[in-house]
Amino acid sequence: MVSKPETEGSRPSVLHRQAPDEVTQPITNQEYQELREMSDMREPYRIPGEYLLGCKKYVGNDLADTPLIAFINGRSGGQMGTQLLTVLSRSLGQSQVFDLSEDRPEPVLRTLWSNLMEREAKGDKLAAHIRRNLRVLCAGGDGTVTWILKTIFDLGLEPAPAVAVLPLGTGNDLALSFGWGNAFLKKWIAADQLYHTLQRYAEAQPRALDAWRITLAGPTPDLFEHLPHSLSLAGAGSEGGGGGGAPASAGAVGGGATEGPDVQGPPGATRVTGMFWNYFSVGLDAEAAYGFHALRESRPWAAQTRVMNQAWYGWYSCTSGWFCAAPPLRNSVRLRGRGGPGGPAWRDIPLPASVRAIVVLNLQSYGGGRDIWGLSDGGGLRQGKRVVPIFSDGLVEVVGFKNGWHTAMVMGQVSNKLHGKRLGQVEELELEFQAHGRVKDEAGKTHMQLDGEPWPQGVPPASSAPLKVLISRAGQSSMLLNSFDMQGPVKSGASAAGAPFCNATATLNGSAVPSLAAAQPAVNAWCRGYSADAALSPANTSGLPPTVHALKNPTHAITYDESNHIRFPPGDPSKRAFTYFVLTGGRFIGASAVRLAVLKFILSMTATKDVLAMANLEVDLSKIQPGQTITVKWRGKPVFIRRRTEDDIAKANAVELSNLRDPEPDSVRVKNPEWLIVIGVCTHLGCVPLPNAGDYQGWFCPCHGSHYDTSGRIRKGPAPYNLEVPTYSFMDDDKVVVG
Repeated sequence: MVSKPETEGSRPSVLHRQAPDEVTQPITNQEYQELREMSDMREPYRIPGEYLLGCKKYVGNDLADTPLIAFINGRSGGQMGTQLLTVLSRSLGQSQVFDLSEDRPEPVLRTLWSNLMEREAKGDKLAAHIRRNLRVLCAGGDGTVTWILKTIFDLGLEPAPAVAVLPLGTGNDLALSFGWGNAFLKKWIAADQLYHTLQRYAEAQPRALDAWRITLAGPTPDLFEHLPHSLSLAGAGSEGGGGGGAPASAGAVGGGATEGPDVQGPPGATRVTGMFWNYFSVGLDAEAAYGFHALRESRPWAAQTRVMNQAWYGWYSCTSGWFCAAPPLRNSVRLRGRGGPGGPAWRDIPLPASVRAIVVLNLQSYGGGRDIWGLSDGGGLRQGKRVVPIFSDGLVEVVGFKNGWHTAMVMGQVSNKLHGKRLGQVEELELEFQAHGRVKDEAGKTHMQLDGEPWPQGVPPASSAPLKVLISRAGQSSMLLNSFDMQGPVKSGASAAGAPFCNATATLNGSAVPSLAAAQPAVNAWCRGYSADAALSPANTSGLPPTVHALKNPTHAITYDESNHIRFPPGDPSKRAFTYFVLTGGRFIGASAVRLAVLKFILSMTATKDVLAMANLEVDLSKIQPGQTITVKWRGKPVFIRRRTEDDIAKANAVELSNLRDPEPDSVRVKNPEWLIVIGVCTHLGCVPLPNAGDYQGWFCPCHGSHYDTSGRIRKGPAPYNLEVPTYSFMDDDKVVVG
């Protein structure tokens, strides 16, 4: 069923991108501008079909084998998008080819489906056949492909048309995963190859692909100032691509989702929702992607080729904090998950302090074909700790990136033993974000990325309700898998080492999952050589009559000798991995040289010994009696050190936190309940309070009457905050170091 369009007044007022960035880039290609001014080349010679009835017997099948429409991002791939628009408009007809910069998929598919259903209701068999067998060709990057998938899902088209891909983007992970290559080759649309290219899309087999819904709930709307195209306020429609208005089964092959705990957020919370098919990430990788995104918006001339784009990605990866001090995500993120090998109950997912980026994977292809989960490293499968990941298994893989060197080695694919930190496999995932900055009650910021679309995301302070992110399965979409000559020649030695893993059979919830080799042939590229050149190469027609062989293979004169069989074609992972490793290594060596120079300069300004001596203060506690408070000077400020009695401790713990102006439990303010250490400066106007005084026997500021209790918390008066707790540590029972 096709969902009805929303009226102007029914949509919430929200500003976000109406199409993926790769579709809305400024036009820098003169050839593309000229193409848009060109009419259909058939138009001057066209005779309407109704005037030709009975003139000629139709040659071919009564019904089209594979009705096909094409959505093309003419601004992607440099001049490739322009050439593809021209060639497909001539071969399929301009009425079946849509330039996404002019014709958005939602109105096109809605109108087409309505026309087909209307004609089918009148008994038109051709309309019924087209509706049941329609295929959609999407030429663009991952953002364009997921835009089409999201539109089909939200419109609730039944049956959902299967989507094929012509890769024109930078990463092209969806194209890689379904056998369409890692980059577009111009020869695919050459005169002698175009027939075979279109034949691949006719012969491709549909495969189910899990679709995942993501919901963000925050306490205030100002956290969502920058919404990418793929997200919108909960309840908004799909036009423009965000939306969560469609039911979970709309456009789905099957499945559904169970809402996680408190996905609505606190009362009055703002909810934002969207979908993804490839990955969601948060942390430094998203920050690097956002840097490139900002560059492409401000200087489109600097990011016109795939190689140039990857170079810029490497630069922003080096400068975003991978090799500099960056706070670990554990300070602001809590992970919980359920389902998968860990069981159906919700459970906490430990997050190591070294992790600086979290990636939630649906496909086992990230950043242009990188295997960050470690498919070829089967450790843990034998113990049943995890299952072989497949893009239709109802699970997402949670992976962590550590420091810059770890990330460089993983992204360089130096060894199949090097992969991201495996955090878990789950059916649903919940993330909670809170800012723990130096300034109290100050909101923070992180960066997130959804299927290649990055954005800066506000994070509420620790004193507020957290920002919650829930990821759950929404259903499945239909993709077309190219199974012809997609893997290239077998690598030497790969069969012995890789065959057990490639043919592994996973079990999930007690039932067998189809083998990886059968259910996801594209993933076998990690176990066998992969060739983008071979993805759309002529089919193997040995044994056919010579005339048929020549017709199907205009390039059949190509022969392979013994030496060719042991050489890997262009695009093979062995070559790509080495190239990426060399390029990435060069980038990081350059970044390390800059970092060394900066550190040398900074270290030249190292403080003298007398200054360092003032940075911390060692205090002897052995002479302080119970109930006594002493004052020491540290960095020019008074510091109160109080040895509390049992009565002091009991009073501090008996306070109802809801009655406090600045609620903090006593356990958070002390490392040893017997000792309270605070900076002796009133948080009102900076006066020095009097110890063992006031209504609560803690401290009293006589200037304006602020009363603090035995935990240093403000209880009465104009002071807004508790007395500040400095950094300190106990060397032993009788010595403490402040600073």
